[in-house]
Amino acid sequence: MIILTESEADFSLYYIGGYILDLISDNNGLYVTEVFLRLREKISLEITFNRVMYALDWLYMIGLIDRKEDGKISKCI
Repeated sequence: MIILTESEADFSLYYIGGYILDLISDNNGLYVTEVFLRLREKISLEITFNRVMYALDWLYMIGLIDRKEDGKISKCI
């Protein structure tokens, strides 16, 4: 699930996670719904909320993002 076949590489968690890190870096943290909505604007694919949540979970598990006290997602590095 992290890496998909070449025909569906745009749906891989690596691809989506990279865009999420860019979005969070450009802003001072974002709420989960803001990440989802801005990601759908930025990527010309029909990405589901579940797929974005999987990518956020993966980024959290590898220590690249964290949740602030106000509920916003921020970059750890």
